[in-house]
Parts: sequence; structure tokens; C-alpha cells
Amino acid sequence: MIGACAAVGYSYARFEGPVVGPEHLVTVHDGRTVDYVARPEYSFAYGVEDGKTRVLQNRKETRNGDEVRGVYR
Repeated sequence: MIGACAAVGYSYARFEGPVVGPEHLVTVHDGRTVDYVARPEYSFAYGVEDGKTRVLQNRKETRNGDEVRGVYR
């Protein structure tokens, strides 16, 4: 028989991305190489809570181009 647990842990994860927006055709006629990188835009969040070990961690981050914002607990 398996005993009942008093504490229950859980976790979650969510991600959106990695790149949004229209595609662009890059044409080079003089022999140079173009390293085209699309504008990065993403958001993600995840967390872990375990009452038995008292672990509580949350992360949330968004990026729009060069701007990154987040909450890390």
C-alpha cells in the first residue's frame, strides 16, 4: 500500500517564440556574404513549487529586439 503524501509539488513551463514577423529576401550582387539575423522576439515562463522541500522558483522573461525584461524569484 502506498501512503498519502502531505505535500504535493508541481511545475509548469511555457514558451512562445522564437521569431515573429515577415520574411525578407536579401540579395547581394557584389560577392559579399550576408549574415542575416531576424529580430528576436520571445517570451517564456516556468516555475517549480515543492512544499516538502520548500522549493519555490519562478522565472518569466520576454525579449523584443535588444530589450530583455524578466522576473526571477
